[in-house]
Amino acid sequence: KSMEKLKVDMEKLKEELKDYKKLVDGLDADGYLKKKDGYTLEHRDGVLKVNGKAVPQAEYDKFKTLLEKHDHFTINNDKGEDFNINID
Repeated sequence: KSMEKLKVDMEKLKEELKDYKKLVDGLDADGYLKKKDGYTLEHRDGVLKVNGKAVPQAEYDKFKTLLEKHDHFTINNDKGEDFNINID
């Protein structure tokens, strides 16, 4: 049974990573961050910050469904390297 649970957990993690990647790619495309330069994203209490600055409500609303699924997190990326996700 533990192997089946592990498979379910792995699928859940894959979906979460897709969500975070979609968010980062969208913010990059909209000019709020540059993936190649590194960035920090923080989502707390309904506010999304990119490099310490809150994004406008209209931008937040583009990702609202995703952000409501992941209500507290920090993503750190150092100059285009793999990113670290901390979920509180």
